[in-house]
Amino acid sequence: MKRLLLITGIVLSAYILMTSALSPSAKSETAQTVSTTAAVTATEPVYTVIDENGRVAVLLNGASYLRTDTLVRDLPKTDQKRLKEGIAVSGRDELRRLLEDLCS
Repeated sequence: MKRLLLITGIVLSAYILMTSALSPSAKSETAQTVSTTAAVTATEPVYTVIDENGRVAVLLNGASYLRTDTLVRDLPKTDQKRLKEGIAVSGRDELRRLLEDLCS
């Protein structure tokens, strides 16, 4: 009986040590990922693609940035609805891809 209690105690102690050793590093890695993501997001410009007077237009941080000749009424209903609400994108690459999809 004593032997069983001793083995159980050793196994339990090893388990506690392993979980406590792994836990801080997992938290640290998660914090670092969040920090990196926040830094990238903060440096990228925020564009909003909208319906402006029936045409596809782009706002940069809330100010007029670009107007296209693409008529919103020629787009699918789902895209029209999204443009009425405003489609937020970050970065020029994402903006370029979205405009290519909408305006081609």
